Amino acid sequence: MNLHHRAEVLARKGQRLIRKQFWTVGVNDIWTMDQHDKWRRFQLFLHIGIELHSGLILWLKLWWTNRNPRLVCSWYLDTVEALGYVMPLLTQSDPGTENNGIANAQTELRHQQDPALSDLLQHKFKGNKGNIKPEIAWRRLRYTFTPGFEDLIERGILEGLYDPDDSLERLVFHYIFIPWIQEELDKYVDLTNDTKPCYNRHKVLPHGRPIEIFQNPSQYDTCDFSVKVDKAHLDEVRNKYAPPEHPVFHLVPPAFAEKARQFYGEAGHPVVTRENDDDIRTAVNDRAAMPSVGEDPTGEEWMDLLPLKPFRHRNCLVGDTRLGVRDSDSSAEEEPDYDFNIWSDKDSSSGSSTDA
Repeated sequence: MNLHHRAEVLARKGQRLIRKQFWTVGVNDIWTMDQHDKWRRFQLFLHIGIELHSGLILWLKLWWTNRNPRLVCSWYLDTVEALGYVMPLLTQSDPGTENNGIANAQTELRHQQDPALSDLLQHKFKGNKGNIKPEIAWRRLRYTFTPGFEDLIERGILEGLYDPDDSLERLVFHYIFIPWIQEELDKYVDLTNDTKPCYNRHKVLPHGRPIEIFQNPSQYDTCDFSVKVDKAHLDEVRNKYAPPEHPVFHLVPPAFAEKARQFYGEAGHPVVTRENDDDIRTAVNDRAAMPSVGEDPTGEEWMDLLPLKPFRHRNCLVGDTRLGVRDSDSSAEEEPDYDFNIWSDKDSSSGSSTDA
């Protein structure tokens, strides 16, 4: 690090880092998402969605890919449905085609609710390390959740129990491990959302448990900007961008899954734990009748972004000229000089911001 990023290291040691702020007007103003590839060597991939104002983790998913826009879009649509068919004003992510599914779905659903937005994308692509909130979440996950599971999988590789480059062993590993680790991730999400973070004097956003801020914004002097979604519209968008029959939603290929269920049933459907995971995987993997089904899909797929204008920061809330949205009688000179939802190097004593 000191060799390739000496200036950054010296700045950190000298506490000369530039503090930046991110503005968000309230709960469900923006949902942000990001992928995590630190477990690529195990052929496991993670993806997270966060509500920016409250810090609530909306989803934290583990799968054998996180590069397919249909898969990523399905996690967003599942969350909208689980919350009672409500969606944010905007979504946000790093640049990348895997996020085009969410960008398209969010845009079409918002256009259904507000035709005035019909010429604009309702998704922001934040480059140059601008999508900071998920990075903070990944850092916490790496410190608290990841080490124990990494040690467990590494031990299996060193002892010859799992070879990520062997297609058959990889399918067995996915079949056994992904559902188990996903259950543990769900528990981690519940605990994190119900835990009050340490006080941060640089933070102007509400201080409290993320789940409480998200569910009761008025108690924290903020507002809920969620948009109600019609079920028929959501189903239409799902069938278009995340059809349930798509192969990416198969944990393993169907032919393999059928045999694996048979062998797992013959073993008595044991519950996977840290103590018996290797035994279960070995029992399934050693069955002579286990078919070799070839390579599982890569999971990557191209999806075009809707051919619309990029979201403009000044168009945050339609109809509210105070936030930079002009009506038909306004001129360019009447636009305010400030933007919401942007990074700034300037400190501020008012408004809502999340510390970078």
